[in-house]
Amino acid sequence: MRKLQRLRSIFLLLCLPALLIQAGCGYQMAMREPSVLTRHSNSTADATDESALPTMKIKGISNPTLYISLEHQLRGAFRDAIANRKIARWQDSGLADYELQINIIKYTMDGWGYSQSGDSVMYRASAVMEAIIYSGETNSEVWRSGQIGLSRTYDTDSEADAAYALSLELVERVVDRMRSVF
Repeated sequence: MRKLQRLRSIFLLLCLPALLIQAGCGYQMAMREPSVLTRHSNSTADATDESALPTMKIKGISNPTLYISLEHQLRGAFRDAIANRKIARWQDSGLADYELQINIIKYTMDGWGYSQSGDSVMYRASAVMEAIIYSGETNSEVWRSGQIGLSRTYDTDSEADAAYALSLELVERVVDRMRSVF
């Protein structure tokens, strides 16, 4: 009797994964989810087919700060995040289906926590930005992220490293919102 119960338990444990897969739990990879561009596109193609993705480029970056390297960091970070998540195919120039405007609203960097030589070893960085996507065809607004802010403290002796880390995390938050089409 015990042997029969043990065999039955083993059989159920082996069949359980197959039953769960067959039943499906509704989970999908994020890159298969619709993006804010999917709502406005005429294409219903599979998001994993890169040739079917719409094209996107930077329209401009409004940077009222003294951090001139910030524009270069943001261009690269947005390009990589959007292309890696298969929201759009990136292009640097020419006509594109969509254009991305990045507005930096606030950006501050404060050094504190000094070493014996007087060098700053901690940086408190904060930023607020907004991204707006325009139609490349009509120049009408397609999507607006709203203001997204972030503040972090970095244990580094390099102000540039702190600025870069903050920029990457802020871009990730903006691009996350591009997949949130509720």
